[in-house]
Amino acid sequence: MDEVFLYGWAYGSKGDKLKGKKLALAISAGMREADYQEEGKCKATIEQLILPFKTTALYSKADFRGYYILYDSHNASFETIATSAKDYIHFITNL
Repeated sequence: MDEVFLYGWAYGSKGDKLKGKKLALAISAGMREADYQEEGKCKATIEQLILPFKTTALYSKADFRGYYILYDSHNASFETIATSAKDYIHFITNL
């Protein structure tokens, strides 16, 4: 990331290379969705965890388009992964 988010390239008075570029996240979360709550094991929501990415997009004038997430990836079955792959393809084709 340090190579991409350089002053004068990605941001700053002459940095505009990310301006208007679509930015989306693909997340594989090891825990269950319920664990990503302030009262859950993680003690934070996904929205809280991705805030630095959203802020970076805002700062560099990129177009943050959201995220796709597979929860409980450590325990995901082949069928779950196959379904998730189809859903992810749908997500990225609709950015």
